[in-house]
Amino acid sequence: VIKNSSYRTSPWIYSHPKTFKYKLWQLIKDEDLRNPETGEYWPCAVDHALMYPMLEMANGRVAHIPDTIYVYRTDNCNSLHNTDPVEQKRIAELINGMPKYKKVKFD
Repeated sequence: VIKNSSYRTSPWIYSHPKTFKYKLWQLIKDEDLRNPETGEYWPCAVDHALMYPMLEMANGRVAHIPDTIYVYRTDNCNSLHNTDPVEQKRIAELINGMPKYKKVKFD
């Protein structure tokens, strides 16, 4: 996955907590954070819209922390994950189909 930068076609495992270089955040295009059909910011699956570009630009500088440092709860009834899972999946698939970002060289 890292070698081929195939994050968008692999299962989603890039959940909380997330850390990244601010430089990568700055390089995300505003239009990639918006629904091309409406021009509005994505109402859900924002993790995908943010993380895929940064993972792709990170040029392999991606790490997994094997220790349990965060417990993600899915039982929150207000979570978008629970309120409209069909829309969440639809938007995630739209984002997954967007063009990959180019790798960035780090100093």
